[in-house]
Formats: sequence, structure tokens, C-alpha cells
Amino acid sequence: MKKQPNVKVPPIWVALVLSIAGIIGTRMVYASVTGNNSLINTLVGSVLLVGAVVAVGTPLAFSMHLRRELKARKRSQMNGSRTK
Repeated sequence: MKKQPNVKVPPIWVALVLSIAGIIGTRMVYASVTGNNSLINTLVGSVLLVGAVVAVGTPLAFSMHLRRELKARKRSQMNGSRTK
């Protein structure tokens, strides 16, 4: 049987810090859209927002992909054992 890949999950505080950074970035971008902030605040907010989305979203998407792959593998093994 093939060994499953070792996937390290970051601690919950990392997700919380990144979520807070995303919230702050969203507020900065929104404030700049409404005309209350400068261009530098807009750029900083955009970097915070994009960084948080990528840092939090990539591991979540990867775990969903692994979960789907594992379900499909189990399903194919069950179907294969029924026909034998």
C-alpha cells in the first residue's frame, strides 16, 4: 500500500493572525475606495489582503483536494473488491 503524504497543518494561531491581517487589509482597501485613504495605505491593504487569502486559502484548497482524492481511492477500492 502506498504511504500517504505527510501534510503539516499550521497551528490555529497562524490562521487567526492571517485572518486578522486579511480583515485589516480589507478595511484599508475599502477605506481607499471610499476616498478616505492614500495610495500607500491602499497598496499596504492590498498586500495584506492578498497575502492572507493566499496563505489561508492554499492549504484549505490542498486539503480539500487530498480529501476528494482519498474518497475516490476508497470508492474505487470498494468497487474493485465487490466485483472480485
